[in-house]
Amino acid sequence: MELFYNAAELIPEFRKLSKYLDEEQKLPALVTGVSHIHKAHFIGALLHKEQLRPVLTIAENEAEAQRLCTDINAMYGAGTALLYPAKELLLGDFEAVSREYEHKRIYALSAMLNGECSTVICSPEAAAQLTIPPEVLAERTLTLSQDMDIPLDELSARLIAAGYSRCDLIEGPGQFSVRGGIVDIFPPSSASPCRLELWGDTIDSLTYFDTDTQRRTEPIESIRISPAAEMLFSSPEELCEKIEALSKKLRGKSAPEMRE
Repeated sequence: MELFYNAAELIPEFRKLSKYLDEEQKLPALVTGVSHIHKAHFIGALLHKEQLRPVLTIAENEAEAQRLCTDINAMYGAGTALLYPAKELLLGDFEAVSREYEHKRIYALSAMLNGECSTVICSPEAAAQLTIPPEVLAERTLTLSQDMDIPLDELSARLIAAGYSRCDLIEGPGQFSVRGGIVDIFPPSSASPCRLELWGDTIDSLTYFDTDTQRRTEPIESIRISPAAEMLFSSPEELCEKIEALSKKLRGKSAPEMRE
């Protein structure tokens, strides 16, 4: 990291940009005529020097955002930059829809909210799309820790309110299962699911586990459970009310059919 930062300090244009940020203390800043690899070089060096709060970097398109994210992480360390992908727009009826992109978006937003990355990179399309508000993201995020007291009913209700689906056996992110006093949860922000064992209302054991073998792996002290969906509702009743209100605004020949 220091090697790339020191190299950037030798470039007059970088020093000029850095001086502007030091004196003016404001963003955005426009830089033109820079090759792709130097964009990654400059962005990473500025983040390192200025110690800015997590910054949103908008690339030309989705492919450029991915490339820029990869280059910054290669230069300045894994996790320095996170990709915030655009939503997939699906028109039509589908039996199953992958939520991988949604989970990546939530992971990037959660990391930005908690100051766990230096920059989040996206395309203009992704930046313009509506997503979960930061206050809702913070409110629906749950931190579980060893010896914490939380009733099983409350835990299940909070997971459902955060967009998780209850199932018999966890297969992927965004799911949770309950078997007696054992609760398995797979947060989108985690590479592995976690398993907690309750003794009454107290978390007696907290570990990661393998979905293939269902065996516990490493113990953990605490884990942050971020929401599993961008669109969240307080209750099924609230969702029904919003759908009903929307249906009343429909116009045209197909409106009666759509209301049904």
